[in-house]
Amino acid sequence: MTLRVSVAGLGRAGRAVLSECLGADGVEVVGAWNRSPVGPLPLAEILGARLAVGGAVPPSAHQDCDLLLLAVSDRAVPAVAGLLSPPSDAAVVHLSGAADVSLLDPLPSGSPGCWHPLQAFASGRPPEGAPPYAVALQGSPLALRHGRALAELLGHPSAELAADGRAAYHASAVLASNCLVALQSSAVRVMQRAGVDAEQSWELLWPLVAGTLTNLSSGPVPGTLTGPVARGDVPTVKRNLAAIEGDDKATASYIALGAEAVRLARLQGLDEGAADVLDELFACPRAEGD
Repeated sequence: MTLRVSVAGLGRAGRAVLSECLGADGVEVVGAWNRSPVGPLPLAEILGARLAVGGAVPPSAHQDCDLLLLAVSDRAVPAVAGLLSPPSDAAVVHLSGAADVSLLDPLPSGSPGCWHPLQAFASGRPPEGAPPYAVALQGSPLALRHGRALAELLGHPSAELAADGRAAYHASAVLASNCLVALQSSAVRVMQRAGVDAEQSWELLWPLVAGTLTNLSSGPVPGTLTGPVARGDVPTVKRNLAAIEGDDKATASYIALGAEAVRLARLQGLDEGAADVLDELFACPRAEGD
C-alpha cells in the first residue's frame, strides 16, 4: 500500500521531510504548497504541477491525500487549518514540537494529530551523518496510524506522547539541542579568557565536543561523565569557578550543570564525602531519594 502525502508549508522542516518523502518507497507526494516562492531549490522541477505557491492553500496541496503535513509556523497553523478541506478520511498533522493537537481545532474535516521530527534542520535538510531522527506522535487513531506508517517508511523510529506530555517533551528537546548550542557559545567565550581568539577557541573545543557526543551514543549513563566532578576534584572546580568570575551567565551554567553532574557522578560511584562537598559548592542540597 502506498501512503499518499501532501505538504503545506516549505520552511526548513517542511522541505526536509518533503525531500525524504520524494525518495522513499511506499510514499507518493500528491501535492505541496508554500505561501511564497521556494527559492533556487529543485522542488519546482521535481514536483511540477503538484507544487502551488502563494495565496490561500489550494486544493492541489491536499487533494487525494492520506496524510497532510502542515509545516507552517505555529502561529499560522490555526488560520491555515481553517482554510483546508482535506478528505474526511485523511489525517492532518502539524509539525510543531511545542503545540498540542488543539492547534488544529479550526480544521473543518480530516483527523487531527501531531507529527514532530525531533531534529534540528538548520539547512532545510536532515544533518549529514546524523542517525535517523525520532518522530513524536499525538492525535486521533487515524493520525497516529498514518503518522507511524510515514515514520517507518522514511526509516525513523516513532513514539506516542502522553496527552499532557507535550510541554515536557519540548522542554527536554530544548535542553538537548538548543541549550547545547548556547552552552558551546558560552564555552567559546570563556576560552577567550585563556588568550585564544574565538575562531581558534572552537577549533580547540570541537574535537572535545565531538568526542563527548560519541561517548553519549548510548545516553548519559554511568561511565560517560568525565572531568573534575566525576573525579571529585573539588580544588579544580573551585579554580574553574574563580576563572569565570564576572561572567554571570557562564557561572550560572557551570553551577547548574555541575549540580546535575554531581547527581550523575553519584551513580558512577563518586565518594559520598566528595559529592557532598560539591553539592555544597554548587548550593544544591542533595534531594530526598537521590
